[in-house]
Amino acid sequence: MAIEQKKLTKAQLMKSFTDLPDEATVEDFADRLAYILGIEQGLAGAEAGRMISHEELLERIRGWQAVREGSTTLRQEVIRSLARLPEEATAEDIEYRVHVVLTLTQRLAESDAGRKVTHEQARERLKNWLE
Repeated sequence: MAIEQKKLTKAQLMKSFTDLPDEATVEDFADRLAYILGIEQGLAGAEAGRMISHEELLERIRGWQAVREGSTTLRQEVIRSLARLPEEATAEDIEYRVHVVLTLTQRLAESDAGRKVTHEQARERLKNWLE
């Protein structure tokens, strides 16, 4: 199941880090790197034909929202997400899936707290990262 990812150059990585504020922490840099690598892995998966429908994506996001609202636990959502992996999933696939669930749950909470960007800002950031 492991997907071959495009190797990012130092220049590409450095360009993506310039958007971080001057007071950014090491954790902020690590989060940005994980986000960029996640985008790359997602694009590689799409090119390999591994995609889900828009409806399934929305259903998964609703599951993460349920964690926030307390109707399910984070543990339950991680287990549900891992159950969707194919039998041939690697340890890296499992690690990445857990990272995605945890990160998106955190990001949804940040969004609820007012820390978010518009769709247009997100598109612009993606365009810059993928140049």
